[in-house]
Amino acid sequence: MKIEAIDRIRATDDDGRDLHMEPGDVRTVGPNFGKLACNMGWAKDIDGAVPTGEKSNRSVTVTPNNLVQRPKIKGA
Repeated sequence: MKIEAIDRIRATDDDGRDLHMEPGDVRTVGPNFGKLACNMGWAKDIDGAVPTGEKSNRSVTVTPNNLVQRPKIKGA
């Protein structure tokens, strides 16, 4: 799927590669990420098959699945 970035995108594509896109960049991405980016309003589908959603500016709380705590080092 070919998308054009509307906003700065820093994400991971379907195949695990890092994506770094600036507004106006056009790139071929996996279909799952392409649909997500378009639905979230981050990008638009070049072919027009997937509608571009509206970006949300509301606050979101993210809860991590795992937490790694480093041991305290004496004298540090």
